[in-house]
Amino acid sequence: MSMKQFNEELLSTDWRRNRPQKFGFRMTDQKTIHKHQRLLPPELVKGKTILDIGSYISQTGDWCLNHGATKYTGVEIIKEFANKYNVPVRVLSSFNEGSGTLITLEEESMENALISGIAFQKDQVKFTLHGVGDIPGTAFKILGPISDAEVEVDVIVQNVSVDGKTDFTFTVPYEDQETVIKIIDSIKDEVKFKQMMVDSDIAKVSLVGVGMRSQAGVASRAFKALSENEVNIQIICTSEIKLTMVIDKNLTDKAVKILHEEFDLEN
Repeated sequence: MSMKQFNEELLSTDWRRNRPQKFGFRMTDQKTIHKHQRLLPPELVKGKTILDIGSYISQTGDWCLNHGATKYTGVEIIKEFANKYNVPVRVLSSFNEGSGTLITLEEESMENALISGIAFQKDQVKFTLHGVGDIPGTAFKILGPISDAEVEVDVIVQNVSVDGKTDFTFTVPYEDQETVIKIIDSIKDEVKFKQMMVDSDIAKVSLVGVGMRSQAGVASRAFKALSENEVNIQIICTSEIKLTMVIDKNLTDKAVKILHEEFDLEN
């Protein structure tokens, strides 16, 4: 394929162009508008041809065109470009120096990398509804209105039921704390619970690595290293390539350092 053909195909590919109409998204949420104003101010896009190679918001095209862009083309770089042409992509931070994250097709040698990185978030809030009725539909009644408010819910844990009651815990970004409190207050007559507990002094620490799925013992090593250094784990959430732990916010830096040393990520 010639470079000319390649560029023409890349620029004409925009599988997201009909997403707003298909799914009924509308740019009415204030947080969405604020993000567009910050990342793509009207004075920047006016009169420009925009090639978007990684938009995280489906309405970006509408925003650009509505604010004077002459053309907008959106390409999801990983799915449409990198995978199709086997091109590695490195994601770098705009604020901090470092090697970033390399996204590429899985190679056999990557399985040897037990843990490839550690991520943490301090801007989190933990909500626990104590004494929730353990009946079908409870999780939806709680999380449905939160989702409708476009609040991102991450870690979700429901305890074992005792006498028909359970505890339902989840985390949200700190900026959405007041919104979620209002939502929970509005549904408390429908979702019966004894107490709502809110904890903003928490953080999430995650171990990430494709080697986790083929090698046992990662979680126990992490738990042992943290326990020996008096770091208590409040919540544990796992996936095939990620282990997330919720801990005390004040211990975040300590926990990250411990895990770096345990999994030899110093270099």
